[in-house]
This record gives sequence, C-alpha cells and structure tokens, in this order.
Amino acid sequence: LAGTAAGTAFRTLLLDPLKLKRIGLSGASADLPGPHPRGYAFAHDPVGGAPLPATQRSAAAAGTLKPVDRTMENPSFAWTAGAAYSNASDLADYFQAMVDGPLLSSATRAERISEMEAMGAPDPDGVHYGYGIARFGPYLMYSGAVPGYHALVAYDPSKKNTIVILTNLMWTPDGGAPVARIFADVNIALGVRTKS
Repeated sequence: LAGTAAGTAFRTLLLDPLKLKRIGLSGASADLPGPHPRGYAFAHDPVGGAPLPATQRSAAAAGTLKPVDRTMENPSFAWTAGAAYSNASDLADYFQAMVDGPLLSSATRAERISEMEAMGAPDPDGVHYGYGIARFGPYLMYSGAVPGYHALVAYDPSKKNTIVILTNLMWTPDGGAPVARIFADVNIALGVRTKS
C-alpha cells in the first residue's frame, strides 16, 4: 500500500469488492458527489458537544439564531476519518461486512471486541471502545462527525439488524448530538434496552 492514495486503497481493497458506489473519501476537496444534503452547525467548534451560551440557546429556540451552513468546508482536516462520505445503504453494507462479514477474519473481529475498554467508569452495560469500534448494549457501533454532519451506525450481531442515522446538524444548541437522541428513540421503538 505504500505510495497508494488512501482513497484509492479504500476503493480497491474495501469498497469495490463489496460493490459499494455511494461511499468513499472526498480527498482534499470539499466537493461531495451529488446529490447530497447541506450540512449545518450552530458553532464553529469542530469537536462539538459544548452548549451555546444561554442567550444564544434562547435565540436558537426562538428561531432568530440559525445554524451556519458548513457544507463547503473541506473535511480533509480529519483525513480518512473525516473525509469519508456515504449514503445510508452503503454505510450499512460496509459496516456489516466489517463487523460480521468478509472484510476481516473472524480472529481479527474477535480481537477487536476482546480488546475493548470501558469508556468512563467500568460498567459491563456501558460503552466500550477499541480499534475503531464501540460496543453498547447489543450493538457494535461507530459514530463520527465533521462540522455540519454527524453519522452513527450500529449493528446487532444476534439479530443481524443495522441502524444508520445520518444528520445534517452536527450539534444542537444545548450541546447534544442529534444522532444520539434519534438512536435512543429508535431503541425505545424497537424495545431495546440500553443505558443512557
């Protein structure tokens, strides 16, 4: 792989064998293949999660403070983690192939799961993370964001179900992640118990 551009390596080794067409790396450009949604954020905080000041939260609730359009910002600052793009269907297929399919050997998949560590206080039902994947409740999952966009993909190996949530708002004015709120609502609707 030495000397091969990341986008080419991803396409050749991962995406083409799975016949995925609407997933890839945008490279050093802000251009995304169309059609695509516009991406928004309330603050210029690339890490996010911090609430806006009270006056700005009130203005956002009243509709007088609008999120900023971040669509044309170049996501390559986060290199392969942030410059990835996908539609929901290809993301679901890619993630399933990675956690329960042909992309990794069963030994590698088992090692990724066995090496996970608790995020925060040790709790067998809490979030565990390692090697670019998390475990939460029955799910193996990953979530990522760049200014204007946020994605979450979760796969339940026992039921072979995949949940994909894509939003075009990175953080809410109170510092919450829209994908987390939607994921919680989806789990309530599915009757899946997870810790909040």
